[in-house]
Amino acid sequence: MYITYKWSMPNKWTFKIKPIRELIQKYVGNGKGWIDPFAGKYSPAEYTNDINIDSNASSHMDAKEYVSNFLHYDKIVGILFDPPYSLRQIHKSYNTAKDHYKYIRDIHDCRDFEMYIDDIKNIILTKIQRPVVIISFGWSSSGFWKNIDNKVELLIVPHGGLRYDTIVLVETNNNIIKNNISDPFPLTYIEMVAFEKTYILSYTPIYNIIMKYIKGVWLDPFYKGDDIPEDNISIQNPFIYPLYFLEHHTCTYDGIIYYPPLTSTERKEQYRDISKPANYLNPLAFHQIIHQCNDHLKPGGYIISVGHSTNMFGKKKGFKIKEIIIVNNIFIVIEQKDLVN
Repeated sequence: MYITYKWSMPNKWTFKIKPIRELIQKYVGNGKGWIDPFAGKYSPAEYTNDINIDSNASSHMDAKEYVSNFLHYDKIVGILFDPPYSLRQIHKSYNTAKDHYKYIRDIHDCRDFEMYIDDIKNIILTKIQRPVVIISFGWSSSGFWKNIDNKVELLIVPHGGLRYDTIVLVETNNNIIKNNISDPFPLTYIEMVAFEKTYILSYTPIYNIIMKYIKGVWLDPFYKGDDIPEDNISIQNPFIYPLYFLEHHTCTYDGIIYYPPLTSTERKEQYRDISKPANYLNPLAFHQIIHQCNDHLKPGGYIISVGHSTNMFGKKKGFKIKEIIIVNNIFIVIEQKDLVN
């Protein structure tokens, strides 16, 4: 699989984001033979649908109804799949239309939303009987096919701050395309069925990968007590806010585990019993923590970052991505600091 990492400003219209627009131009061209069931306003596909009547799509049906009744699958060479990325987005985007369409109005929680998207994917895969390219957009790289051999390109677009990355996955059952894609660094997909984020790094398949990098003296400023066994991480900080800890710490390390709480709820839960100034809990403090981690890392050292975004150290000059692990919707990014920084 070929993997690209390009920063860009966010845009509510996915296809206006520059790195994504460039990728679409490479695969889609003039859009002939492409279908887009969530087209919005700027889709290049020949066959377009969007439930929002204000869009310039050629059809305005519920996406599930549209793919079920589409009659030209024999002409399709590719699918653009850019649905709302969350339950909040689907209600925000389609609030005015949801009462008029039997599928949208039945979405009340995250499970309903997940089943709705999966149903559309399954309908498309059932209808497609020829080699196609599928380009999916979202906060997840799940895509359509489970087999990694079908996944040919992954574009990761971070947007800065605490925003989620936009993930673009290109898949195909066309062997000609698959055989002409190269991979610049290792990517591993791991699915945890009984998924518990707290124990993610100690999960055996992930643990075996990251232990290749953990040598020497390492720091874990967000230590939760069960990330990595204590005999592998030299310094853990389970008691005070990471920024306060790093500001009053002068040592440098061979590596750092950067595994912050992934949501504001997790952040408050982890530090609820700790009495420190409020600014150490402010999300903006995480930018300062990243800078402090950089200062505490020796040249040639490794950073292992865990989060919903890859927007940690990779966009900084002087860091090179060595490996990415994707487990469910969580990214584990392994980067190395340049010897001269």
